[in-house]
Amino acid sequence: MADRKTISPIKDSLKQAAVKAAAQSLAHAEGEQSAKEQDHVQGQQPGQDPLNWYAIRAFKRKVMGIKEDFEKMNFKTYMAMRSVEYEDGGHLKYKDVEIIPQLLFVCCPQRELDAYKETHDKDFMVYRHKVLDKGGFPVQKPAPIPETQMKAFIFITSTGNGKDIEYFGDIMPHFEEGSRVRVTDGIYKGATGFVKRIKRDRKLLVAIEGVAVVAISNIPMSYLQKI
Repeated sequence: MADRKTISPIKDSLKQAAVKAAAQSLAHAEGEQSAKEQDHVQGQQPGQDPLNWYAIRAFKRKVMGIKEDFEKMNFKTYMAMRSVEYEDGGHLKYKDVEIIPQLLFVCCPQRELDAYKETHDKDFMVYRHKVLDKGGFPVQKPAPIPETQMKAFIFITSTGNGKDIEYFGDIMPHFEEGSRVRVTDGIYKGATGFVKRIKRDRKLLVAIEGVAVVAISNIPMSYLQKI
């Protein structure tokens, strides 16, 4: 049987650099955010269609195929995963499982998402919101995710192998209102969210509005700074 004490540190060390970079990127994005600027994904060249994160829900276990298709088009994707261990023939092994089944985030221009949807309409749905068209009539369009929300979500769900994450669906729980805080120490240092008490347990909630709400527990109060 493999030595768990040997395997776990190796897996953790591989993620340390990525977690640190995510925390630095999150803090940088929050520091530069302006109330007058639209929050979007940076990196596109002038004249190109804007890149934004979008959330999609796959049907009939098509999520991995959709993920591969967008990555072949050189677009970034993200799925919230957690690492679980299991025994196979007396050997300790690890596998990644979805925290939120069939939920995929893609970063691409809207027209590329629309074009892919036309040819794969029965494979997934796109999270949408209402906007007004040129005639002033409400229409449903793919809802771009603010970059600061996306960075916070990625940071929280990718830290610590996702083992402390609790999924609450797509609506913020109607519990006692809490303060917006930043974690100042520990493995979640740099994360921001709302502190709420749920079933006598204080939790840090991070949300992508209308898509997903996740929470982590057992963060010491001394690690939380009100913002």
